[in-house]
Amino acid sequence: MKVCVVANCQVTPIVKGLSALANVQKIAGLPIHLRGSPFFQKLQKRFRTLAESHDVTVLSFLLGDRFGEYATIRLKKAVPRLFTVTNIYFAGLHPDITYVGGQGGRLQSPLGDYLRIPTQRGH
Repeated sequence: MKVCVVANCQVTPIVKGLSALANVQKIAGLPIHLRGSPFFQKLQKRFRTLAESHDVTVLSFLLGDRFGEYATIRLKKAVPRLFTVTNIYFAGLHPDITYVGGQGGRLQSPLGDYLRIPTQRGH
């Protein structure tokens, strides 16, 4: 199975969890909250290539018109299998991503930064 995930900062754990499934051969995550950044543009190319496949399943948060081509209503028209999932909002402290120390000399949490998103099994 091929899977694409459109989500906010939760895209990394969702992709990691799904990539552990035996029947997932390819997976791409698109961190929608980073839209417009060079990192997003790089991932967007991989996402589009995989999303153009007729046998892909797309998981997405409910996204409005301001998200352009990733708005839920547009994705429904563009991909054969789209499933929406609930966006989890948490406004509290994230101790796993809280930095301690000054710039360039800070201590990192055991989880590190959340910028690495696997795009394919084994990568």
